[in-house]
Amino acid sequence: MQPDATEKHFAVVSYMPGHEYSDAHWPESGMATREALDRLTKPHHATVLAFPVRRGGHLHWQAGGRWVVFEIAAADYREQGGLVDFSRGDVIFHGDAREAREYLRRRGLPVPSALPTPVIAEDWGSAEAGDNSVILGASESHVRAGEFSLAYAVDGIAEAGRYGYAFCGIGDVKAGEWGVAVTRWGTRATAGDHGLARCDEFGTATAGRLGIAVADTGGAAIVGELGVAVGFMGGSALTGEGGIALACEDMGGMTGLARAGIRCPRWRTAFRRQHEAAHARLLDRVIDLVE
Repeated sequence: MQPDATEKHFAVVSYMPGHEYSDAHWPESGMATREALDRLTKPHHATVLAFPVRRGGHLHWQAGGRWVVFEIAAADYREQGGLVDFSRGDVIFHGDAREAREYLRRRGLPVPSALPTPVIAEDWGSAEAGDNSVILGASESHVRAGEFSLAYAVDGIAEAGRYGYAFCGIGDVKAGEWGVAVTRWGTRATAGDHGLARCDEFGTATAGRLGIAVADTGGAAIVGELGVAVGFMGGSALTGEGGIALACEDMGGMTGLARAGIRCPRWRTAFRRQHEAAHARLLDRVIDLVE
């Protein structure tokens, strides 16, 4: 079936004026062809979005950001996964981001949001989301998100990619490098290199190199090289070379295991002198950080 010649589609793109990678020299008004634009800019930095916009993170929301709204004939419009490829279109708005949103409201078009539309996993279900996303899981669900994302599950498994945040009420959580993983009554919290992992009762918290891992009653906190591990009541705190480990007593008076490597022999004397005072100060700081 041939596209209806009278059918129109709308799309939006944004850029920062004068920015090498995003200033696409969009026309102020009138006809714009993709061929002409590709000669003036880097095509992969000009992300044109369909309405309703599902990937608001591709738009420039900061002061000075400019939005361009297109009206495109059906024959010149191709959309896949919320991204638009067009051969030519008519620029019907070109201006400030705030003004663009008011214009879209007046035209009756859905106004984009910087907050991504959450992906929902039902009870006992599973779901995945891409980068820069928010994914929420109900009871006994398994949710997984990409980089710069937030993944939350009531109970079950929550995973987030690099620079992401993974939270779970009861269950397992895992975040990638530079991520944060937190579970309240969970079994395992794991964060990647430079990450922070916090696990409550009966759990195990593991963080990568230079990370901080905290485990509560009955847990074990294990952290990579130069990190900090705190095993609360009855926990075992283990760190890699050069780390600091703290272990509190459990309910029955037994003392938890604490191990910490010493990265360099010349650190040993200073470490012994300061260890007792550092115990109290560091524990307070770590608790403030994760609460």
